[in-house]
Amino acid sequence: MRAIIAIDPGKGGGIAIYNGRRKSLDGGIHNKLEVFKMPQTPKDLYESLHTTFQQDTVVYLEKVHAMPRNGSISAFKLGNNLGQLEMAITALGCRLIYVTPQKWMKHFSLTKTNKTETPVQHKNKIKAFAQQRYPNIKVTLAISDALALLEYAKEKEL
Repeated sequence: MRAIIAIDPGKGGGIAIYNGRRKSLDGGIHNKLEVFKMPQTPKDLYESLHTTFQQDTVVYLEKVHAMPRNGSISAFKLGNNLGQLEMAITALGCRLIYVTPQKWMKHFSLTKTNKTETPVQHKNKIKAFAQQRYPNIKVTLAISDALALLEYAKEKEL
């Protein structure tokens, strides 16, 4: 079974890796799932992805862009993160699929419901969705988008 990697590339983003079903020593079948905050250095990023690489790995990368309210430093850092991610994914030979946040959020009815919903309320809604889907993981804001994107990717790939 193929490995699926879902990445929220933002500064406070995260990575969720699903390595398919594996037989355990007790004969049972378990899903292997790893989640972590976005690594701080390009080397750490590459090593994090390399350790889970399989021949038919697919990466779902959230297609984000700088927002007008972000400063130029933030926009530069986001672009730098994206470039590093794209290079690591390319170097590993993974199939890369870009998905906008709007697309996966709409798929799970997680888009903003009204204009009064604050960004914090919206992030907490996504976190609650991820926690419901992955009850055995302590979901944080850093990994919640990656887990929700992983759920979207699994529905598309499996």
